[in-house]
Amino acid sequence: YKLTSYRLNWPKSNNKYLHLDFAYLQDIAIIDMHLRYLFLEMSLDLEHSIKSYLISKITEDPQEDGYTIVEDFKHSHIDTFNIVIKDWSRSKYKRESYAKRHDEPAIWNLIEVMNFGSLSIFVDFYYARKNQMKSLKPAHTLIKFSKNIRNAAAHNSPLLLNIFTTSHAIDPSQSILSTASKWNIPLKYVKYQKINDLIALFKLHNTYCSKELHAGKKLAALSLIERMNRNANYYRHSSQLLRAYSIFYKIVDTM
Repeated sequence: YKLTSYRLNWPKSNNKYLHLDFAYLQDIAIIDMHLRYLFLEMSLDLEHSIKSYLISKITEDPQEDGYTIVEDFKHSHIDTFNIVIKDWSRSKYKRESYAKRHDEPAIWNLIEVMNFGSLSIFVDFYYARKNQMKSLKPAHTLIKFSKNIRNAAAHNSPLLLNIFTTSHAIDPSQSILSTASKWNIPLKYVKYQKINDLIALFKLHNTYCSKELHAGKKLAALSLIERMNRNANYYRHSSQLLRAYSIFYKIVDTM
């Protein structure tokens, strides 16, 4: 079912898809798999880097003792706090730390065990707590969008599907519009959710990940572009895929 769903990228006439061969669907499924792997790895890089950034900032802050901030987060986001503690208790690899520290966790313990969704909420909390810290603004503004890509990749949802459909249109933020403009991405495409989210992921990876991590992902992205072009003739009749590939190439150029 997933394989045949990619047929929606080709034009259709009289209930028949035009210029489409089953080999094309196989090829695009492989490319989509590699895209998911790349975006998931970038999301893991980003998660680690933002956690490290937060821990560093909190540790260096003389106004934070590492425990008061946990209580404040608990009181303002009780549902998220409970999710973090519940996930911590269920982890087979963190039983010892949970047993020792869950009654009175320090912020360093809490951040370590947060999933991406909880981390997104904590970023917003800390951004407000520190009077809209300038260096955290990109994460505050964009992490919720990058989370969409991360979740889709982690759950093996097709990415190269329904990219330019009105049902997936949104009102992009000024940050996304500004970034797209700098990256020479036509602004008319930024209203589509997947394009919006992709820009957010790459922008945050540019901002918070180390040069080494970023360089490694650029090499992986360039290798993927080579793979995407291997059977370029398959896609000459799919305007949606050609458009999506072109946007991806522009984004990789900025890395």
